[in-house]
Amino acid sequence: MTRTFDNIWISSVEHLEEVNRIARSNGWWRTVIGKNKMPAGFPQVRMGTRYIPVVFFAKGSLQLFERQIEFHPNRFEPVNGKEYRNLNIDFRFELQYNSFELSVYSIPNPFMRAFNIQWLKLSGTNKEFPDILLSFSGTRMNHIKKENETLIKLLKDKIRQPYFAG
Repeated sequence: MTRTFDNIWISSVEHLEEVNRIARSNGWWRTVIGKNKMPAGFPQVRMGTRYIPVVFFAKGSLQLFERQIEFHPNRFEPVNGKEYRNLNIDFRFELQYNSFELSVYSIPNPFMRAFNIQWLKLSGTNKEFPDILLSFSGTRMNHIKKENETLIKLLKDKIRQPYFAG
């Protein structure tokens, strides 16, 4: 049975470190209200008239198939004054469950602890691809946490499931 999850964020340890660096160099309050300086091309969202950095570089749908997981990005039209810039609309992946290990990742020293979520970390078993972080999107931290816990359980079950050739 295929399961589809919409509104999934994709990130990396390096990307989260850069968001943290931007926030620390500008001060967290300047970052939150959009009066910060960001590197050209950095993923961001417009909130009102200001742009703030986002913790993801791609956003889209995740599908869990019998033997593999797939991510496909979405294009986003402005909604409720939110407009995304510089997201990677070409980022996609297909991974066999036996080709990665699953763990969780949180930023060790976040600029705001209240917004430090546990990301699902996919690490290639043969180092054939870089680590991928993924999370449900949202603004309510308890909802993100609950949805991520559900996804972790589903993926762990898929990874443990034996598959027979033939």
